Amino acid sequence: GPLQDPQIKRQKMIYHCKFGEFGVMEGQFTEPSGVAVNAQNDIIVADTNNHRIQIFDKEGRFKFQFGECGKRDSQLLYPNRVAVVRNSGDIIVTERSPTHQIQIYNQYGQFVRKFGATILQHPRGVTVDNKGRIIVVECKVMRVIIFDQNGNVLHKFGCSKHLEFPNGVVVNDKQEIFISDNRAHCVKVFNYEGQYLRQIGGEGITNYPIGVGINSNGEILIADNHNNFNLTIFTQDGQLISALESKVKHAQCFDVALMDDGSVVLASKDYRLYIYRYVQLAPVGM
Repeated sequence: GPLQDPQIKRQKMIYHCKFGEFGVMEGQFTEPSGVAVNAQNDIIVADTNNHRIQIFDKEGRFKFQFGECGKRDSQLLYPNRVAVVRNSGDIIVTERSPTHQIQIYNQYGQFVRKFGATILQHPRGVTVDNKGRIIVVECKVMRVIIFDQNGNVLHKFGCSKHLEFPNGVVVNDKQEIFISDNRAHCVKVFNYEGQYLRQIGGEGITNYPIGVGINSNGEILIADNHNNFNLTIFTQDGQLISALESKVKHAQCFDVALMDDGSVVLASKDYRLYIYRYVQLAPVGM
C-alpha cells in the first residue's frame, strides 16, 4: 500500500519567497539541480542544462552568474551539485557525465582548479566539512570519496551493501557522514573510514528523501516530496523532533539547502526555488 504513517501529524508550513522561471536569462533556469547557501545566506544554484552557476541573495534577487558551456577552465558541462567552503566562500561544483569532475571557484565566481575526472563516476551529492575536506557521494557505483581542496583523495569507500539510491550528503564535526537514500527511505550514517553507523528515519516517515541538511543546532533535517514537500527533523542519533509539510504540492524536487535563520531552500523541477521557514517563530508576548 502507500507509504504512510497515520501516527505522525505534520505541521503546515508556507513558503515566504519563490523565484525563478524557465529560460536562459538571469534568474531563469532549465534545470536547477543543485542548491547551496553560503555564510551570507546567498543562494547558489547549479543551473545544469544552462551550464552555469547563478547566485541570488536570501530574498531571491539575482546577484551574478558564472560558467558557460565547455570543457576549458571557467567553463562548465552539466554542473549538477554545489557546496560552499564556509570560511573562504569558495564554491565547489560537481559535473555529471560526460566530464564527472569537481571544479572549485572562488566566492566571486573565478575559476580556481578542477580535479577528479579520473576517479569520479556518478557524483550525486557533495558537501564540505569544517576542515575544508570535500565529501562526494556517488550513485550507481555507491561510493563515497573524500578529497582535500587540492584534489588529493584522502579516503574512499564503497557502500553498496547499505545504499540503494543516494542523493544528498552532509557531515557533522565528528567525521560522521549523513547520506539521504531515496529508495531506502532514510538517511544512512557512516564514518570517514566507511564504517556503517546507524540509520535515521525510515519508511512511513521519510519516504523517498530528496536531501538532508544539518542546522545550526546540529539537528538533522530530511526532506522528501512524497505527496507534499515534507521536512522531518531528528537528533543526530535519530530521535524524531518534529515533522512539517507544505500546504502546496510540488513537482519533483531536486535538492534542498539550509539557511542560518531556520529556512530551507527547495529547488524544484518547475524551474523555481522556494524558501520555507521550518522554525516556528515564537508568537509575540511569549
